[in-house]
Amino acid sequence: MNIYVLIGIIGIISGILCARADVPLAWSGKEGEPMDARAVGRISSWWKETDEKPFIKSFWMSCLGQPGTYLTM
Repeated sequence: MNIYVLIGIIGIISGILCARADVPLAWSGKEGEPMDARAVGRISSWWKETDEKPFIKSFWMSCLGQPGTYLTM
């Protein structure tokens, strides 16, 4: 396997991780509660009741995904 193919595969996986890193921050984490389309771009009311797990998950996904994405660029 060529080194460039390996770097490309790492870059694709890292890019997917980076793209998915903001997804945990888009939902409140409450069952059955849809995303409020009117609140896009504004602070939603459920942010103060949100657990810190989505923030931690988003941080680590971004932290693991960015170096590989930069390596590929």
